[in-house]
Amino acid sequence: ELLQQLHSADHLAFDHASDALIELLGIQADASVLDIGSGIGGPARYLSANTGCQVVGVELQGELTDAGAELTARVEGLAERVAFVTGDFSSDACVLPQSQFDHFVSLLVFLHIPDRAKLLSRCFDHLKPGGSFVIEDFVERGELTPAERATLVNTVKAPTVSSTQAYVAQLHEAGFVDVEVSDMSGVW
Repeated sequence: ELLQQLHSADHLAFDHASDALIELLGIQADASVLDIGSGIGGPARYLSANTGCQVVGVELQGELTDAGAELTARVEGLAERVAFVTGDFSSDACVLPQSQFDHFVSLLVFLHIPDRAKLLSRCFDHLKPGGSFVIEDFVERGELTPAERATLVNTVKAPTVSSTQAYVAQLHEAGFVDVEVSDMSGVW
C-alpha cells in the first residue's frame, strides 16, 4: 500500500503518502535526505516542511530544478532547508559530499537510468552508514515479450526494468543490507 501511495506527487493521497514515507524512514528534524530525481520538488518540500529536515533534490532537467527552487522560495524559511542541484546523479560529474545523507528517496526514477548498478553504488556512497531509503520502481512480474521490452525501452524510456530478484541482487552488490520489497501490483 505504501508504494502505491508514494506513486506520484499528483496522487490525491499525496499528503498521506508523504506522511507514510516520513514514518517509514523515521525522518526527524536533524536528518538529511537526498531526493534523487526530485522533479519540481513536491516531496522534498513536504518532507522538510513537516519534519524540519534538510533535503537536497537532484534532478537531471534544469528547468525542473529552477521551478523547484522558485516554488520552495515562496515558502518562508523553507529554502534554508531545501536545495536543488541540476545534474545526473548516476554520473561522477554530479558532485555531492559522500556519506552525508541519513536517507534517500527516489520515486519512479531509477527505471529510466541506463546504468542502475553504478547508480546504486553512488547511492550507497552518499548514504551514511546505517541510513535508510525508499525506491519506488517498476519490476518484471514475469517474462516480458520482445514487444513489451521494446515499449519499455522506446516509449517509457525504461531500460533497466528487471526482476525483483535481479534488482535486490544489485542492491546487495552495491553494499545495501536488510532490503525489503513490497509488491504493489495487486493494489494497482
